Amino acid sequence: MHIGKESYNSLNYIYLKFAHKLLKLKDNGFVNKIEIIWLVKFFLTKD
Repeated sequence: MHIGKESYNSLNYIYLKFAHKLLKLKDNGFVNKIEIIWLVKFFLTKD
């Protein structure tokens, strides 16, 4: 982390990496050490 204003480019880069990892998790699930695949289903709630 650094002190100062974030730039759009750095925020966009992090957002794209995060979105890619979430889509990969949604499509492929989570594979543990003994290669059991855990399917993931995302849901949103509002409070």
